[in-house]
Amino acid sequence: MKTARRNILYGLFLAAVLALGSVGTAAAAPTRAGETISNTATLTYEVGGVNQTPDDPIASNAAVFVVDRLVKPVVTADTGTVTGNNGTTQYLNFKVANHGNDRVDTTGTEETTKFVLTVAEGTLGFTPSVTYEYFNGTDWVAFTSGEVFSIPAAENLATDYLQVRIAGIFGVGANDERATYHLVATVVDEGGTNKLETTTASDTENVIAIDESGSYEGDDAADSVHSASSTFVLQSASLSISKTQIITAGGYGTEGTSYYLPGAIVEYTITLTNSGSTTADSVEVNDVIPDYTTYVSDSLEATASSAAQFIAAAGTDPAKIRVTYASIPGKTGEVSTVRTIKFKVEID
Repeated sequence: MKTARRNILYGLFLAAVLALGSVGTAAAAPTRAGETISNTATLTYEVGGVNQTPDDPIASNAAVFVVDRLVKPVVTADTGTVTGNNGTTQYLNFKVANHGNDRVDTTGTEETTKFVLTVAEGTLGFTPSVTYEYFNGTDWVAFTSGEVFSIPAAENLATDYLQVRIAGIFGVGANDERATYHLVATVVDEGGTNKLETTTASDTENVIAIDESGSYEGDDAADSVHSASSTFVLQSASLSISKTQIITAGGYGTEGTSYYLPGAIVEYTITLTNSGSTTADSVEVNDVIPDYTTYVSDSLEATASSAAQFIAAAGTDPAKIRVTYASIPGKTGEVSTVRTIKFKVEID
């Protein structure tokens, strides 16, 4: 990414964080890394009631230490799953926060921690078309996986974070197929290229990573990396059709054991099942009356249909029945939606 664009991103986000920081009651900011903390103890005493330190108390040596640098990236997903239908756009929303204590260099200049944000694919049952965006306080702005962001240490853990989202346009797929994405935040050095590793020099400013393990494979605890995942779930209609027949009259036997003889009445049953989560629209069923049979007048029945009709043969078009449904709802819980069509023919 070009330096100019990166600087623009930094500036926009810093403005956004300042705006966020004004919401709610901000906690006291942590002491910044690199600060030298020094103090001495003093002693006064008497002998026989006479002050032995009349001019100045006796001072101890100075106890001195440097505040170490706390590295703790925190990525959270707003929801575990987000559902959508073919052609719709849905969003996986994340928050990226810096729960560390940005350092102060030798000139007293504050150095804001840099994060590389990477989007990693998890298990993809279907493949939505995805783009990545962050909120700059006013608008959602596109970014590419692997860009560097400058995120100040949070003064209020509840409100100071960067909002990031993965926009997904759903395509065609089977009902309940899933596509998982991980948002990975890696703390890097001031150059924006190398991961900030833990150091343990005894008398200088150490770097101590205390981040937790995350969702992405290989994201271990205390590695200056944190990640979280969220999943798109495709909700679609899933229609199936089946057909059975039974002799209801004229088969010279009992129902179910009769024979397919001329003059027998055969009843067909067509079953439509929507086992998907989404409503199927504009459903149409056509069934040609088979050769050597004649449609039994007024025998067509169709539950919850919009229209059901027998269409007589015309020219080269054979006789048939046609049933239409404005819609067939998706399943309720684990119970599929079923529609039934019945009609009769007589064997010639």
